[in-house]
Amino acid sequence: HPNATIADGVAWVQSLCEDLAVKPLSAYGMSRDDIPLIVEQAKNASSMQGNPIQLNDEELLNILERAL
Repeated sequence: HPNATIADGVAWVQSLCEDLAVKPLSAYGMSRDDIPLIVEQAKNASSMQGNPIQLNDEELLNILERAL
């Protein structure tokens, strides 16, 4: 939708996750203690090289904490 806002996009993604029953990472055994290692591994992953936005450690940490 051409008039959609960022908030609209966030709401759509949240709704999609609910519709698809996307589980939090904690459902797969991940805990806050795992985050520092995952951040380090993610920074070195080849898939991160193709990311159009370079994420710093704080941004990766925030994403993972919110996904728990």
